[in-house]
Order: sequence, then C-alpha cells, then structure tokens
Amino acid sequence: MIECSVVGPATVHIDGKVVTSAAASARQSDDGAAATIQFVESDVSVERGADIELQGLVRNEGDAAGERRVWTSLTGPDVLQLRRDLVVDLDPDELQFVDLEPYGTAALPPGEYTFSATTGDDTASTPVTVESD
Repeated sequence: MIECSVVGPATVHIDGKVVTSAAASARQSDDGAAATIQFVESDVSVERGADIELQGLVRNEGDAAGERRVWTSLTGPDVLQLRRDLVVDLDPDELQFVDLEPYGTAALPPGEYTFSATTGDDTASTPVTVESD
C-alpha cells in the first residue's frame, strides 16, 4: 500500500480553473487505484433557496485503472446530513472534473455548513454559508 499526503491548503490552476484542496491524505487501495478529490471552488456563499453547486476534480494517483464512488455530504446545525453519490472511472494519472449533485437550500436555516466529498481514498471539505433570503 502506498500513501501520499498534501499538507495544508493548496491552490492549483488547471485549464484556467482554480482548484483548491484542503489538507487531505490519500492511500492506494488494494486494486492499485488511489483517487484524490479537490474542489474547484471553496468557501461558497449562497442565498437561502438557491442550490449549492460545486465541481470537483478527481484524480487517480495509483498505478492501475479503477472505478471510484464519490460521496458528498452537507452537515451543519442540528447535525443535518444529506448524502449523494456518483461513480467515476479513472485510468492511472487521469484527472476528471465532476459536477457534484446540487443541494437545495430552501429548507435550510441560514448559517454555516460543511460540504464534504470523499472517494474512499481521500476526503475534501469546504465551508458553505447559507445567507438569509
């Protein structure tokens, strides 16, 4: 098993897009694939009633092709947790932009939330502010 890590926040520019990664670590799975995830945007603010729409960048840092499920969650006051998922197929060293499932905010009270995405090998999180409408 190979382990790699990113220490501290990092900003990367790919195809004119800014990709931000919180401190995270990734490990290579038994199938030889190791998928990391980063957000294209971070520290998002939306007006209550608008959708939270984020894009992620998933990369296979392993030495074999593999399929990875990407789970997302939104947590906040009163331990609210909403989960969504999608599947990504990646060859070694392949990067893929993925549109993460939007979260509606109409039922959410204004406040601070955390949006997280995980590949099973890596997790990234970013703060989301839902503002009063």
